[in-house]
Amino acid sequence: SLKSAFFQDYTLQLSTSNPLSLKKTTLLALAVTLLNPHVYLDTVFVIGASALTFSFEEKIIFAYGGLSASFLWFFGLGYGALKLSKVLIKIAKIIDIFVAIIMFVIAFSLIRYIFSFFS
Repeated sequence: SLKSAFFQDYTLQLSTSNPLSLKKTTLLALAVTLLNPHVYLDTVFVIGASALTFSFEEKIIFAYGGLSASFLWFFGLGYGALKLSKVLIKIAKIIDIFVAIIMFVIAFSLIRYIFSFFS
């Protein structure tokens, strides 16, 4: 974050020299989604465990609600990224510096926590 804040050019450039085919793009999206272990942890353990006490009808309603919420969330992320991309690229340097500060604070607190065991 800190390196990119000072040494990166924050201009967006679309590369059309070597676009991916629809098949490759679809396979890449499926791989990123289905090979991610957090998908299964969240779906099976967190969301699934919360529906254990529901009746069958309630589980169906819960599943539709989860699917609807997921669709709206990811659609909103995509639409928001489209609308905010021009604004966020202007403040990307500030965001990177802010992220770097947070990372240094976390690292410092972890180091301080470790040294507290030795004193």
